[in-house]
Amino acid sequence: MADSVAPLATARIHRALSRPNHLMGADRELVLVTGLATVILIFVVLTWFSVLLGIAIWIGVVGVLRIMRKPTR
Repeated sequence: MADSVAPLATARIHRALSRPNHLMGADRELVLVTGLATVILIFVVLTWFSVLLGIAIWIGVVGVLRIMRKPTR
């Protein structure tokens, strides 16, 4: 009943494939969702105030997301 045990196969994982994706210095999905939300705000309200408010919110949130991001190393 002695079965020969084959060694486990190993595979290299390259760092470029396993790093988190960042966009504008923050997490990609959060930046895109924030941009989508501000674009919806701008096009639903359709005033100059909403354009300025949407841009200000997006810049502020991206700044906060850049502070919150995980370091890649």
